[in-house]
Amino acid sequence: VKLPENKRFSLSGSALPRELKSRKLEWTRFQGNGEQLFDLEIPAVLEFSLPGVRGKRYLLLSHQQGNAYVVKGPAGQSWNLGLQELKVLWFGKGYVMWRNHLGLAPLDHPGKTGASVTQLQQALGTLGYEVGARGVFDSGTIQALTRFQRDRGLSPDGRVGPRTLLHLNRAISAAGEPRLGNGL
Repeated sequence: VKLPENKRFSLSGSALPRELKSRKLEWTRFQGNGEQLFDLEIPAVLEFSLPGVRGKRYLLLSHQQGNAYVVKGPAGQSWNLGLQELKVLWFGKGYVMWRNHLGLAPLDHPGKTGASVTQLQQALGTLGYEVGARGVFDSGTIQALTRFQRDRGLSPDGRVGPRTLLHLNRAISAAGEPRLGNGL
């Protein structure tokens, strides 16, 4: 598989952020192993470091086609890679794309109040992590949140960050989500 070596591609200078925004998609930094990424089953921009080439290269993991993953380059090139090929070439960093259809906001300070906290409590309750919708980001809510995070293989830090938001949204409704099966 020949990947682009001579093209510099920057996420900030690309049309990708505008395209994601127009589709009402969030993008979140991802660092982990292939199993964690492929379990999410969502499109991603993968960061590659190629031997003998300075700088990073970014390729879009667009969709799955049979047993192959379709990876697209910045100039429209496309490659079909098997899972093993992808695992060899990719070193675990990139960005995943998802939709925050619940409209949940990040939360990281105990004692916070308001509609975003109530929405979080309702989402956790829907998933079986009962806390009651009191509207306060209290110890009961944080305990339920850390159980949810632990059950999903996330760092159980009691904070609602991008990866927790992604998992909450995916757990409640996957309708309209970009998937590797249907592409971006």
